[in-house]
Amino acid sequence: MNYRKIASFLAVVVVFVLFLLVFSPSSDLVDAQTSPAPVTGWAWSSNIGWIRFDHGRANPVSIDDIGNLFGYAWSSNIGWINMNPSGPYPVAESEHGVQLNKTTGVVTGWARAISQIDESDGWDGWLRFDHGRASPVTVDLNTGRTDGFAWGSTVMGWIDMSPLVFDRD
Repeated sequence: MNYRKIASFLAVVVVFVLFLLVFSPSSDLVDAQTSPAPVTGWAWSSNIGWIRFDHGRANPVSIDDIGNLFGYAWSSNIGWINMNPSGPYPVAESEHGVQLNKTTGVVTGWARAISQIDESDGWDGWLRFDHGRASPVTVDLNTGRTDGFAWGSTVMGWIDMSPLVFDRD
């Protein structure tokens, strides 16, 4: 008889735990992810035009569970832009690829136009998300919507990231 009570109790505990795992709400955008999630939409630069983040080809821009962006965005004017390039980076205080801070929603780091690697034409292809000026790139962690600008030197200029969406799935 005690075995039935124990078995019933354990069954209730298992059902409760499963319920919590499946139906627990999360208001944090990135915590809801269990695998890489896409970053969708287009960014705009008055210097180089549209930059597509979900281009429909291999390696579109995605974000992992800890906030690192990876993959490539596409510009018909400058080509592929790598969201997680290897260094060395131009500025020491931000030595990493593009990252989303899951607590603040601030986007930091560097992306790079891969067409400019090893070029000596005066433009190095770097795109900085944490430029230290007004209107940094941020993500609303509840909706996934972005706001703000990244800086890509005089070639790319200011890039408006507000059309982008960080997917919750």
